[in-house]
Amino acid sequence: MNPKELLELVARLRLQHNDDENVEAKKCETKLSNDIWESVSAFGNTSGGLILLGLDQGKGFTVPPKFDIDKSIDQFVSGMQPKNGKLTNPPQYDIARVDFEGSQVLVVRIDEVDLTQKPCFITSRGVENGSYKRVADKDIKLSATEIFALQNALVPSPADKEIVPDASVDDLSKETIEKIIENGKISHPKALRGAETLRAQMARLNITDQNGKVRLGGLLAAGNYPQRKNCSLIRMRAQMR
Repeated sequence: MNPKELLELVARLRLQHNDDENVEAKKCETKLSNDIWESVSAFGNTSGGLILLGLDQGKGFTVPPKFDIDKSIDQFVSGMQPKNGKLTNPPQYDIARVDFEGSQVLVVRIDEVDLTQKPCFITSRGVENGSYKRVADKDIKLSATEIFALQNALVPSPADKEIVPDASVDDLSKETIEKIIENGKISHPKALRGAETLRAQMARLNITDQNGKVRLGGLLAAGNYPQRKNCSLIRMRAQMR
């Protein structure tokens, strides 16, 4: 970020009199505030964002007279260390000194954490009390349900392979199945190698089993109207995903 871009950004913050979902300003006059790690966690668990160190929101987003940018850099970099830092699963970041109204502001760009590493949380508080998300200008603690969803987002659910007793291939959209197979040929070519018939291809992609019976995952992905078929089973299993 260059000085002009920072001026434009701060002008927006001054106009709205607040931070927002993409930017958090921290005074940090003599040392980093403890809540900075909440913001890092929040941005890391959401969509990334900018933290501006050395801007006092209470005084119109101006630089405090005693702001020590070198100390802020040392404390921030130390806190972001993978080992013995403030966070577990810390995000990638970059920092820059940017000239601003006769002083310098430390601009920290926080990247979103990869889904395989979420949630990013404050180590000393533990995952349940130290995981945050960004909502508007606030860092909101993740609920237990949200933490569970992040931790299990890439864990295959065995429920998807269960057979839906009263469903048949007639309940599936031919167009959707064709798209799934075409995508499968591109992204997972080995999975469809040797599967020449439509029935074999559907079984390989777990839309059906080897006997042509429809699996729950297949019905949810390609069903014309999956709610009509075994609604209680679908609801129950879908909640387990």
